[in-house]
Amino acid sequence: MLELLAPATGWAQREYYNWYFGSSAGITFNTGTPTFLPGNQHDRPHSPFTISNAAGVVQLSGEDTNLWDRTEAPMPGNVLGSCSLGATIGASSACLVVPQPGRPGRYYVLRSVAKQYRQACITGFQYAVIDMGRRGGLGEVVEADSLPYSQWLANYGAPTAVRHTNGRDLWIITQNRVTNQYCAWLLTATGWQGLPVLSGPPTAYATFFFNELYRLKSSPDGQHLVTAWYDLVPVLPNAPYFKRRTYLELADFSLSTGTVTQRRILPDSLQGANKVGPNRDCIIGGLEFSPDGSRLYADTVGGHEIWQYNLLAGTPAAIAASKQRIPITTRGELNDLQLGPDGNIYVSAWDSHYLARLTNVNASAAAVRYEERVVDLQGATCQFALPRGPNDLNLPPVVVTNSGTVSASAVTCAGEPVLFQSSLSPFVTAASYAWDFGDPDAGGANQAAGQAPSHTYTQAGTYAVRLRVTSSSGQVFETGQTVQVLPLPRIAWPADTTLCAGGQYKLSPGPQPAGTTYRWQDGSTTSGQTIIQAGQYQVRVTSPTGCTTQAQITVSFADCPSLLPNIILPAGDNAANAHFALRGLNASDWDLTLFNRWGREIHRQEHYDNSWAAAGQSAGLYYYFLYNPTTGQRLRGWVEVVK
Repeated sequence: MLELLAPATGWAQREYYNWYFGSSAGITFNTGTPTFLPGNQHDRPHSPFTISNAAGVVQLSGEDTNLWDRTEAPMPGNVLGSCSLGATIGASSACLVVPQPGRPGRYYVLRSVAKQYRQACITGFQYAVIDMGRRGGLGEVVEADSLPYSQWLANYGAPTAVRHTNGRDLWIITQNRVTNQYCAWLLTATGWQGLPVLSGPPTAYATFFFNELYRLKSSPDGQHLVTAWYDLVPVLPNAPYFKRRTYLELADFSLSTGTVTQRRILPDSLQGANKVGPNRDCIIGGLEFSPDGSRLYADTVGGHEIWQYNLLAGTPAAIAASKQRIPITTRGELNDLQLGPDGNIYVSAWDSHYLARLTNVNASAAAVRYEERVVDLQGATCQFALPRGPNDLNLPPVVVTNSGTVSASAVTCAGEPVLFQSSLSPFVTAASYAWDFGDPDAGGANQAAGQAPSHTYTQAGTYAVRLRVTSSSGQVFETGQTVQVLPLPRIAWPADTTLCAGGQYKLSPGPQPAGTTYRWQDGSTTSGQTIIQAGQYQVRVTSPTGCTTQAQITVSFADCPSLLPNIILPAGDNAANAHFALRGLNASDWDLTLFNRWGREIHRQEHYDNSWAAAGQSAGLYYYFLYNPTTGQRLRGWVEVVK
């Protein structure tokens, strides 16, 4: 499959196709369907992260403050001096790894630090840079620090990553749970771009705040965010009874500016009374958007339920009222939801030996299918969280196939229809397709709509094909591909022809390059045939590049005396009989040689033009020899000159 994307130079293919998580658990999407992935030698209960190269080979992984190379050995440089790269984090999914845009082989590991330590360098929001060019490709930490501005803000939630509108850079987004502000840092090929973009008023929602299972997710198109968190409010003053409030907050995100707007809390936020601490029945364990962004899914840690919200319902009240329960069969606690590169949502249940999933997740709740045992983890178990990635999982939004440089197994020949196909990332829903085949001579046929059009190039050459896809969210993706169209073999045959009875005709397609193959109507495979009888003759010529041309000719025979003159009268009154004219034949196809009655050559002309009138010759009999160099045909006879 070929791809060219503009201007998104940062796209890859399989960087998030492998997941290590739980207790020695792992799955891979490299085979098309998710299967168990061995190799995880560690427990990764709360904040697992894994990243692979574009070919789908694991490069590094980790959990909270732990960082391992692809051999599962500790990554060198994980501690600089006496300052650790991160603190022990209670929040699930508080770690994220992303490729640095425009810097192949460099990855950023991001950690939200929720605890204050004596060393100032480990407060706030931490990052580490891994260079895979070190240690023979095993990688090494080459830089570690706090994000700009984050060291003064000590209570961050889990991060998420969203592609910038330029299709290359990444926004790293988190929420300061003390000031209740969103923070968005821009990561580019040159690193962090200054201070974060801050959004929202610096106020807190609640008296007590718990971010143990704080979640932050972005929609696949990156334009929407959802958070889930809870706090405790005393039921009575000075009483050890609290009312727990679990919140779902929706917000809009600008891909170009990094600002968060339209923050709104769903009015069905859950509340439940319990002693001292929260019970887990109404804690949100996982959040996820459907690939088209129309549905929001949430699971509960202790409630054994998955809910679906219709985000197209409109107001927060209408969205809350749209909540539907997805029937499930898993008995254990549901702890996380994660959209996979195949467009399905995967479900982690505590201590389960299987990974579950939801399919058909763009549909309404009644049509969503829950599959409890999708991947057998071979004795390993799920725990609190699954690995995450950017909003698009680094998948190319649009891919064009059946195009590109021609090879022996994929030939595009002039005059034959090219069947184009376009496939979309599971995270892109197309509203329209606009194709330009780069063939202006085709007029209106140079443009087409639809996902899989066809186009016929009448001339050989190189054509630049462009596809513009407008998604249902309004985003526009463009992709281009160069299509090479090869020439057809040329067959140099005359039109249907009549030959003199008793003659012969050498039929050949004309000069062809080495490696050309032939197939005649009788099954023979020689480069030419000698015709001695009337009939229809057909040849199929295939060039070394695989392009084929077919031609057919009808050959008939007639008595030549009725065609060629046997007397000419150069001095007569009838101009039609004054010259030796080849009636019924194309004279220029023939070479003429004339002999007198003693056998001496008296005239020779290539590409005869019907002009011989016996000038300078006496009356008498003359003998002619006609030769067709193209067909090899030879004609002999006599003509009388009367003066």
